[in-house]
Amino acid sequence: MLKGLLPAWVEADPLRSRATDPLGLQNVADRLADRLLPGLSVLTTRARYFSFFCWARGETGPGHNEHQIHRCEVALALTEKSLSDADPEHAESCRFVGSRNIKFFEQGQVPADPRRVYKMPAWRAYRPSLSAVGLVDSASDFSLTEAGAALSNAFRRAVRPRWEPARPFPAAACLSCSSHDEKRQLRDVLGLSIGGPLDADSADPRVRRSVFVREMRKTHRNDGLSPEVVLPGYEGLRSPNLPEPARTLRVAAVWERLSFGLNAVFVSWLRAVDAGTCRSFERTLAELLTGRLPQPTLEPTELSAQNQVPALARAVSSLRHAIRLHDQLDECHTMLKDEDAFELARSLVSSRQAPRVRVAKTINDLRSRHLAAKGDEAWVRECPDGELELARDGGETWKMPSVVRPHAYRMAAFHQIAFDLGGL
Repeated sequence: MLKGLLPAWVEADPLRSRATDPLGLQNVADRLADRLLPGLSVLTTRARYFSFFCWARGETGPGHNEHQIHRCEVALALTEKSLSDADPEHAESCRFVGSRNIKFFEQGQVPADPRRVYKMPAWRAYRPSLSAVGLVDSASDFSLTEAGAALSNAFRRAVRPRWEPARPFPAAACLSCSSHDEKRQLRDVLGLSIGGPLDADSADPRVRRSVFVREMRKTHRNDGLSPEVVLPGYEGLRSPNLPEPARTLRVAAVWERLSFGLNAVFVSWLRAVDAGTCRSFERTLAELLTGRLPQPTLEPTELSAQNQVPALARAVSSLRHAIRLHDQLDECHTMLKDEDAFELARSLVSSRQAPRVRVAKTINDLRSRHLAAKGDEAWVRECPDGELELARDGGETWKMPSVVRPHAYRMAAFHQIAFDLGGL
């Protein structure tokens, strides 16, 4: 079952409970995120893991001993657990990988098999970013670069670790206790400390991250970084020559209006299939196409039988808004590269056909797109009698998604990294 393979330390996301990206909309979001925050990911959320893994990789010697690195992770998780046991506020303020499972182990117990704590160790989540920011080589041994070795030494000086497989690290290894030297080096490699003029269109990942930092300083300080906070402020910009990263953020805002609406309609329909209320769903959606709708937002929206009408209303409003924005922005056609998704939305909200006809066509188009994106892992299938049903994992463990959210664009993860390093 897929549930047993998912990272036990990643916060649950209803849209990812069985399969990621049901309509194949993530690729465009990832491409835009690569322009905004290249080299990072939604999983790289704590700055000190970069220095910790540089130290752990250095401890394994010339060869890449992944098992040993994973055992270092478990020892660090035990350290964080002991700090959380002593101070409940620490558990709230200092999130660490392994927090869900490490609580079942007594202090000083480091299991010989790290998989008892990690379904997917943090090393594997951070390794691509360690390589992308220039701390380890991308070759198979992931040896430390000069910058990685310097950061490893900074961690060693700050923590003075005397690591043994069955013992936690000193309290100074806490993820919230990066030393001044570690912060200084990490701010440099991530691009937080670059001064002077910047080429906003540079292909250098460090410069691109720095351009994003300069744009987001006030927002980071006042409201934090998340798509629902950041993107709405850029979608209404009309200048044809916006400097980066405003241009990319504006296009991302358009894409999120579309993604939000399509995902909400599709998942609501899936829930109707599951409940046997497809005709009611189609009738409700058709009625909404002819009525007044609320202003669209990017806030996460609950999808339930009780909330179906307002959720669908927000979805249709978001699709209409996406079409208007798309038609106003020339660069949408070159940066988004998925005109089929916009045409699907346009056929629902802008066609001159009768609403019931539009709804039926949209459901078929959404299902076709879903099948193309997921193949054998599709969420819905046709029975021999022609009826539709949800495809279930063994043991009926799949729970229907209950919330639709905007794509993350690595913003929340970067916000936490910046917070760990003293802000933007």
